[in-house]
Amino acid sequence: MYKLSNSRDHDRQMVMPRTWNIAEARSHFSEIVRRASEEPQLIVSRTQPVAAIVSTADLAELNEHRRQRQSTTLAARLAEIRVICEQEDYQLPVVRRRDRRNPLTR
Repeated sequence: MYKLSNSRDHDRQMVMPRTWNIAEARSHFSEIVRRASEEPQLIVSRTQPVAAIVSTADLAELNEHRRQRQSTTLAARLAEIRVICEQEDYQLPVVRRRDRRNPLTR
């Protein structure tokens, strides 16, 4: 389904997580927490997933993934550079382009 890794084992393949209904989760909470260190544990309510208990390593990996996805885009960085160049009156010298012969066209 998906792949997760932790600091101890970067190539660990994720299998389908163990599923618990809410009543089971309530009565077996300590076991679920213990098992979560090995693989995620899924809590369901009437067959609908409502929560997952994961290891701290997997949570750290998820948070790092989210942080990277939310980082500034290349377009935004280029816009910042453009503003800085304008503020410092910098102009990038651009060499005039020369067309080359293309062997794929006539």
